[in-house]
Amino acid sequence: MWQGIHEQHREMLELDDLGPVTNARIRRDLALSAKVIADFGITVNGVNAEIQSIESNRI
Repeated sequence: MWQGIHEQHREMLELDDLGPVTNARIRRDLALSAKVIADFGITVNGVNAEIQSIESNRI
């Protein structure tokens, strides 16, 4: 389930008609899903997933 959520967020980042606030939210949620997946011991894109700082993704 979380892997599906993660993949959907990755796909949304490719959309070019979303605003900066939406993109920031997508990045935040992408980082969160990566963290949850990593907590289950699963790798994302061949590497261990690590959460990014939410503060660094703020606008």
